[in-house]
Amino acid sequence: MIRCATALPRWFGFGGLWLAVLLGASPCSGAAAERDAPGPAAVTVPFRLVHGLVMVKGSLEGQTGLTWIVDTGASQTIITPACLASALPRRQAPLAWRMQTYTAQSLCAQDACVRRLPVAVFDPPQAAPLRLDHGTDYHGLLGYTFLCRFTATFDFPAGVLRLAPPPTPAAARSPAPRGAVAFQLVNHLVYVPVSINGAAPLAMIVDTGAAENLILPEAAARVGLRVQPPSLQGVSRGVAGECRVGNESQSGVPFVVHRLVREGLSRLDYDGILGTPFLSAFVLTLDYRRSTLTLSRPPPP
Repeated sequence: MIRCATALPRWFGFGGLWLAVLLGASPCSGAAAERDAPGPAAVTVPFRLVHGLVMVKGSLEGQTGLTWIVDTGASQTIITPACLASALPRRQAPLAWRMQTYTAQSLCAQDACVRRLPVAVFDPPQAAPLRLDHGTDYHGLLGYTFLCRFTATFDFPAGVLRLAPPPTPAAARSPAPRGAVAFQLVNHLVYVPVSINGAAPLAMIVDTGAAENLILPEAAARVGLRVQPPSLQGVSRGVAGECRVGNESQSGVPFVVHRLVREGLSRLDYDGILGTPFLSAFVLTLDYRRSTLTLSRPPPP
């Protein structure tokens, strides 16, 4: 989920773990919600990268023109109370956000829809700088509980998100595509091994809702990251000579060196976060059914 910590100049993505408890931590398998994509083809959804966040247009309960943040670092899907109030008859709205949960009968990113999806009704305070500092409005974010019903491909160079039906159970048992990297799903967050400066892999979270890359101080020391002195705001930064995921790598990758302690992050065993400053150079595919991630370069023009 997006985050703007007071000591940091920009916001980080990360799914609030308390939301998983609030909504029963409903996984994709066996959940009541269901995907409603037209036919076997992928739905192509244009997106804008706004202040490092992936934003798409969509709808809720038939109300169109809404803006969602697509956030692989959010364990749940969230809609704001104001969005729910405008989408529902007035007599239903107060009950929905007093309970802080709601079951969306139709929640869509363009024509890729999920029916009967439990969501949290919440306006994350970490997103306040989007509205207050930048005048960018949004109506919620699409997290794991939405994305896991698709195979999601973020084509950052082209600015499109492709949401395809997941492979069938039989197809999911077949060998993964060439170059695919197995990931672990921990609390609905995607953990992938990342090698920095040729060192042993770190466990990092892939987060399209993070406007910065982050590495914990002890992990930075293990990989020999050269860290700059803290800024006046107390923020330390470093640049990785090489950052590698599977067969793909990027040089000169900037990191914020910091430990996030809010929203239950201190209870997670992780070494850092890969945000859009790294991911935006690639085409990223997340196959939730196979638990694989693929990074590729776009073909030359």
